[in-house]
Amino acid sequence: MRIRGKCLPVLAACALIQCVTTGCDLDRDEGVDRLWDDSKVPLLARFEGEWKFDEERTFKAWQAAGMSDEALAQARAANAQLREAMNSEQLAKEIRQLGLDPKEFQQAHGQMHTDLTFAANAATGAGLVKAEYRFFNLHQHGETICGKAWHHEDKDDPGDMSKCYVQLAIKDGELHMKVRMQDGEVDLEDPDFNDPPPIVADSAAEKCDAEKPAGSDWDEWTTLVFVRPGASKK
Repeated sequence: MRIRGKCLPVLAACALIQCVTTGCDLDRDEGVDRLWDDSKVPLLARFEGEWKFDEERTFKAWQAAGMSDEALAQARAANAQLREAMNSEQLAKEIRQLGLDPKEFQQAHGQMHTDLTFAANAATGAGLVKAEYRFFNLHQHGETICGKAWHHEDKDDPGDMSKCYVQLAIKDGELHMKVRMQDGEVDLEDPDFNDPPPIVADSAAEKCDAEKPAGSDWDEWTTLVFVRPGASKK
């Protein structure tokens, strides 16, 4: 799900239905056409495993970052509408008619962001279809891991991707994942696309441009907060 388009799960639902009815293969072998082979990344070791997206903690992070009460109320209202639409019995019925499990679909699209599982150099979403962040150019600023990622709304469709900056940090046991998406289609002349940099690039810390990326096609940072399964509610 694209971060800047919080209503996009509705479009994803349509895309999934079209995909199934036109015969695309949702059961392709994982790993096909990956930009990189899965590689163990010690820099990401602390993030490995499952993380549950926490809506309330995310809203609190936005408020702490300076979001106005009005904007926060609008975000809550939009998210409530999204949740209602994506968890409706009518949509579940249509998904069942396609021979799919509504629970798996809701795992992926029934909230603002899917849950994530970190392994190797990727974070993979839960449910159907599975999103993916494939990390590269990773480096460290203090306790924060910074870098870039190719974001796939469907990890089994490598052509459908966007580039983003990502910053990862553990705060009081929570995963705070900041994402800054690039607008538009992938630039086929982008060096990161044609000549992918290494997964870990310690030297990139000195010339990191994540806070002021070149060009005017970058979104502002969005913070997403995740907790380990079983964590207490705030």
